[in-house]
Amino acid sequence: MQHHDPANPETPQVQVRSCIETPDYSVEDLPNALLDIASFSHMETDSDGFYRALHRVIDKLTQVDSLLIGLVDPETSQLTIPCHLNQAAQDHDYLDPDTLERRAILNLVVQSRELVHINRDDIYRIKISRGLDPEISQIPEDAIGLPLLEGNRIVGVMLLESFAKDFRYSDTEKEMMWQISAQVAKSLHQKDIIGTLMHSKANLKNDNRYLQGLLDEREEIHQRLLHNATHDALTGLPNRALFLKRLRQVIHRSRMNDQVGFAVLFVDLDRFKVVNDSLGHPVGDGLLVEVGCRLRHCVHSSALVARLGGDEFCVLLTVDTSPEVVKMVAKRILENLKQPMYLDGQRVVTSSSIGIAFGHERYETAIDVLRDADTALYQAKSLGRSNFSIFDQSMRDDAVLRMETEQALRQAVEEDQITVHYQPIVDLQTGQLVSFEALARWFHPTLGHVPASTFIPIAEEIHLISQLTGNVFEKAISQVSRWRCEFPGLNELGLNVNISPMQVESEGFVESIQDFLTGVGLPARSLKLEVTESMLLNNPKSATKVLTELHEMNVRLALDDFGTGYSSLSCLNSLPLDELKIDLSFVQNIVDDDRSDAIVQMIVALAQVMDLQVVAEGVETVEQLQILRDLGVHRGQGYLFGTPASGDSIYKQLFEANPRRNSVTDTIPFVPARFN
Repeated sequence: MQHHDPANPETPQVQVRSCIETPDYSVEDLPNALLDIASFSHMETDSDGFYRALHRVIDKLTQVDSLLIGLVDPETSQLTIPCHLNQAAQDHDYLDPDTLERRAILNLVVQSRELVHINRDDIYRIKISRGLDPEISQIPEDAIGLPLLEGNRIVGVMLLESFAKDFRYSDTEKEMMWQISAQVAKSLHQKDIIGTLMHSKANLKNDNRYLQGLLDEREEIHQRLLHNATHDALTGLPNRALFLKRLRQVIHRSRMNDQVGFAVLFVDLDRFKVVNDSLGHPVGDGLLVEVGCRLRHCVHSSALVARLGGDEFCVLLTVDTSPEVVKMVAKRILENLKQPMYLDGQRVVTSSSIGIAFGHERYETAIDVLRDADTALYQAKSLGRSNFSIFDQSMRDDAVLRMETEQALRQAVEEDQITVHYQPIVDLQTGQLVSFEALARWFHPTLGHVPASTFIPIAEEIHLISQLTGNVFEKAISQVSRWRCEFPGLNELGLNVNISPMQVESEGFVESIQDFLTGVGLPARSLKLEVTESMLLNNPKSATKVLTELHEMNVRLALDDFGTGYSSLSCLNSLPLDELKIDLSFVQNIVDDDRSDAIVQMIVALAQVMDLQVVAEGVETVEQLQILRDLGVHRGQGYLFGTPASGDSIYKQLFEANPRRNSVTDTIPFVPARFN
């Protein structure tokens, strides 16, 4: 292939035309790009046309100013460069594809058979090491080299270069290009076969049977390539690209004929990651294969079962799609997937959740249907394991609201808009104020007051919880430290702060707590961190280790919402706890419900045996207070003693309770008059 060198007018400029028309792509349309590359090799076109079509496909997926293909001779192992398409380099001497630095990169890819990612600094060092002129303007900003593998044999190398300033190929782009390189290798192999076939056709016109064999081989290879491009390699099920293609066809038929109905069932395995992490990926792969087989046995032969990726499967029903029948199919799938599986000598029990979207005239694209089925799946998961949910418009409205809330929360955390309110915790026997619980509060200009029960789970899901609670912790510990110094009698005032599982699992959490305490001069014994039973269930060994380290620092630990989770006595006995907090649901019913009264008695008895303090949440009436006192509950919090209030409001109450400051006096009673 010739190239036009602007520095040398003698070099002719060759225009290579191709009969291949390449459609536009997006990052989400990688499967379609793979299908098109597979089809290029099957078309009657020259090599230049194939390479230019390939360049256009890749250019739609990522930044590629220069594309270079090198082929390895199977006999000599020499590397030749039949393709170099360069559309952005401004330095004429870099138009030469066969430079020493490029040779070094290509050879590195051939030797490693792995993706090689280099930037301009790497290439600069390569040029220096080879005694070349290290002109930075003559080299790309970023480049990735990928091997072209046909089975265990390397057939060539593909090199992508970008000259865009400060551009870097992302991990997502590298993963896409790895899949593209695999398809390019297959297509080049097919082109070799087709070339052999065409050569044989010209020389063996009289041997029809031999020619027919080659034609059959060509067709077999073509069909195999198409199958590989449209089916999941692990399960053999149709993949996302084929599923969306079939779904588009069904949508078209339903819009032409309103008698044609369909339903999409989005199936997701519950806690599949736990299986992978605990039993290993081979067992996880076996689980996915078995799930695919069970799904096919649960539906009519006319249904299309596909694996979209990971542990996500989809079922397209087109026969008898009444709500009753579809619900019956969903229940059959849920029940079937709950049955034990025996994989690699291991007994594996899992469950699934299903989101259902029925055909509707509002649907114009397959992505819309899949989106709504996914929304229904999210709703099903929120109901607990092994459930299904049918999409309705309210779910879409909730999803939109959640997305708006998520975006607003990101901004609120980034701009430090989350405030801290403080709720008093008092000694039930003496009425003394002993601590404050710090509570995150969020007011948004359009969303209004967003409950913590709404934004805390979202913060956990989008991995903002550590930053959010870290901000709350820093504000609260500084505030309580100031109150201890300023008000008489509060020199022993404590602070309760809730912590999340992500914080406990994050690196350096214990050190950050120590730094906060040291920075404000608050004794560790005055800080009490509240943990939940669910945190202990997720990763008990790791949680116990971190909590033990905190306890050794003299930080106090409380188990929040006790009685509503799944803690065993052995679990409690292994944890360095100081306090149990009785869930408010028991406290609210303690006056009229004998069961709640008995549960509180058992919790108090358990705490006495384990030498733990007991705190009652949600105390609202004097009757509740008297019963809790009689049962021996040590401390309480609730509206009877004070609602959560801002730091300024609490300061005003403290000042009014005792305007004299910076002197030693008795502990301030911080309870309403009716308490006594």
